[in-house]
Amino acid sequence: MSHKLTYSETKEYMISTNEHSKLELNMIGLFDIIERNGITVEFNSFPLNVIGITTYDKIYMNSRYLSRMDIFYYAFIHEIAHWLRIKKMGFETYVQKYLNSEIEEFCDFVIEEEIIADRYACIVGEYLNKDSRTFMCFDQNLGDEINQFIYKKHMRHLHTSLPNDY
Repeated sequence: MSHKLTYSETKEYMISTNEHSKLELNMIGLFDIIERNGITVEFNSFPLNVIGITTYDKIYMNSRYLSRMDIFYYAFIHEIAHWLRIKKMGFETYVQKYLNSEIEEFCDFVIEEEIIADRYACIVGEYLNKDSRTFMCFDQNLGDEINQFIYKKHMRHLHTSLPNDY
């Protein structure tokens, strides 16, 4: 699956693939969260080693990772957490953090948001799959100083290469 997929195609694929696998992940519960919250999702293959990206109006999921349904499922819930946070805090909060923060403060803010999204994905994933023996958290472990150092290195590069006007 490397082309752009519709929401319906991907939902159907994820549910049917899961039914015929040993994963036993609660796909119906995942799509229920998406639909109850009115989240727009686009599935496409993009050339980044990123499973998902959330913007103020949409979640983009990289369909190249559908073959790793366990990781894809976890990352999907992680991106839902970002979307819910953006809706709660407002997009302007994120823009102002980017525009008005020193690089270290901005990095700390992003790491905090990533930790929150990881925790949400673990908690919601475990709740949705309470009867499953196969759900796994794929936490980025950003509480670890070494992982934070590496993440901040990448964030500094991104922060200095993006324009300050959106």
